Order: sequence, then structure tokens, then C-alpha cells
Amino acid sequence: MTTVTHKTPASADKVASVDRALRADARRNRAAVIAAAKRLFADQGLDAQMPDVARVAKVGVGTVYRHFPTKNDLIAALVAERFERLAEKAREGLEADDAWEGICDFIRFSARIQADDRIANGIAIPYSS
Repeated sequence: MTTVTHKTPASADKVASVDRALRADARRNRAAVIAAAKRLFADQGLDAQMPDVARVAKVGVGTVYRHFPTKNDLIAALVAERFERLAEKAREGLEADDAWEGICDFIRFSARIQADDRIANGIAIPYSS
């Protein structure tokens, strides 16, 4: 007797997630969840709960969990967005006519983000060099 098993290639999972990510409603929902999470984490810190994020985003809690299976995944997305903003500002600084002013702008921007970001202030991120 021969048993045949079918495995879905890992790339098929990526394609399925990309297709979902490309849909306009999915992009809007994800953006609403991110914006809601930023507001709630700014107000409540890490005590904010996923159902509260869903309520503020005006989506179902299942939508939140579909995009971010755990609270840590949501926090990781917020951190990644923050670092992308920093990287963009750094690129702008590199293109500045005055290099000193470019680095000063970047440092001011970085300090402002750090001061305003209650999430980052509430998370102990280990430093490694």
C-alpha cells in the first residue's frame, strides 16, 4: 500500500499572504489596526489589549489577529515601522546640502520619536554591539 501526502510549498504560503496584503480592504484594515495600536499603546502602554485595538480600529478582533497573530507581532510591526521612519530620515540627512545640518536634523528627529514613543520607552530592548 502506497501513501501519498501532499505538501504545500512554503512559497505558496508567501504568495497567499502577498495576495491578501495587496487587497485594498486588507491594506486599509492593517493601516487602521496600526494607527489604533499606536494610539492605544501611547495612552496605555503595553497594557493595551488586542480587542481594544480592534474596537478603536473599527474592525473585528479576528481582523486584528489575522494581521497580527499575537500582541508581540503587533508590537514588532510598530517597531519595524518606527525604524523605517528613522531610516528614511537618515537617507534624507545624507542628501542634505549641509552634512552637519543633515545629521542634526536626524538626531533631533530621533530624539523626538524616542520621547514620544511610549512603546519603546516601556520595552527593555537588549543592546548588542
